[in-house]
Amino acid sequence: MPQAPVSLTTMLEMDSVVGQDLHLTDWVAKTKAHVDAALLAFLGARQDKAPFEVPRDLALVPALEITCAASGASSFREVMDYDHLMLSFSKNGQYEAAGTIWMLDPRACTDTDVASMTQLESAMWLWSEEALVMSSKQPLARRYSFDVPLPAHVVDTNVAQRARVGHPSVIMGQPLPLLAGRAVVIAWYAAMADALATNENRVFKLLEAALSVPIRLRLSPDADACRLASLSFSESMFASSAASGADSFWRFAEKAATLSGVAQAIATNMSIPKLTAAIKSYGLTFKGKAIQEQAAKGLKNLATFVGDENCRVAYSLMEAFCPELRETTLLTRIAQLCLARFPVPASARASLVLVFDCLRVFRLTGDCPKNEAYTVSKVTGQEKIHQPRSMTSLRNTASSSSSCTRLSWSTTLSPTWLRFFERHCLS
Repeated sequence: MPQAPVSLTTMLEMDSVVGQDLHLTDWVAKTKAHVDAALLAFLGARQDKAPFEVPRDLALVPALEITCAASGASSFREVMDYDHLMLSFSKNGQYEAAGTIWMLDPRACTDTDVASMTQLESAMWLWSEEALVMSSKQPLARRYSFDVPLPAHVVDTNVAQRARVGHPSVIMGQPLPLLAGRAVVIAWYAAMADALATNENRVFKLLEAALSVPIRLRLSPDADACRLASLSFSESMFASSAASGADSFWRFAEKAATLSGVAQAIATNMSIPKLTAAIKSYGLTFKGKAIQEQAAKGLKNLATFVGDENCRVAYSLMEAFCPELRETTLLTRIAQLCLARFPVPASARASLVLVFDCLRVFRLTGDCPKNEAYTVSKVTGQEKIHQPRSMTSLRNTASSSSSCTRLSWSTTLSPTWLRFFERHCLS
């Protein structure tokens, strides 16, 4: 059996290999060879637990079907159908359905999909314990998953074959080069290598994911088509992340604060360590990193506001012009100051709405242009002098009749608003 190479984590920490594509390619080849041999031996010794009859080569393993229930394993995706594949190739030049990870070749490196160290570090989270726990509250329902179709290059349709005579299931005569998503597949092999050495249950969870991989087969695309497929994959991943609010701590808090265990911990005013433990019990992460006590404090501070419709609207309007307020630190500090100044929740929420409106107005009027990002010190001021700089500046700006005509928000800064604003900002 091929010897296991160093772990992906260890390799990423080796300064001597950073940026060396040849070293990574060699490591991937060795890791794949080790995993394939070790996994066959592992399954052969546990045939009664395997979701299929163990073949001599993992390339012969068909995708896991929805109807297959051996050892509790069951897919949730429709698998490749040979007749449909050929029909779609003839009409569309492409076909998408679930296959196996052994249909793909992580070693093949084209100029459209060179995996960087940063990509590999990010992809590792997909196969982490946190990702597994986060997939479901019910332990038995937890699973790893390839969530985005991986584009692969098909030169000859004959590479696709029936898994057995008279059956529509598909296997590939040889693994296909990836047009994009190579880092995700490499990270899976790295995770499986670690699991084979330490954790039998995790091996089966990773195997389940490997038997249901969404793959988009592209028939004989030219060089431009290959590059476009890679670019499309990257843009789809980026758009999905942005559309889901993955980069906004406010959006994260909106959802996390309503989880029953987290909501109870906040409602009963549990200590930050206990709140952090409640959050971690769901496997929650933000931007791929586990939630630590600092983020738990931020979530606790924001919980008063994220469920309020007025606060949500004010944040949405402000976020469109002030993307820097998607980060944890500044949002947490603003919420903390509002709660400290106004212990009554309703007043604190009104205070937060005003602050968000003020920050938006500053950006719209050019008093804080886009190239001058909001920071904690700029918005809240130096704590020793207790004078938020931006807020004081906006009060002065609003007092000028010429500046007032430029304010693009729904409420004119009347004397009543200015008095409220002064009480809030100059405390």
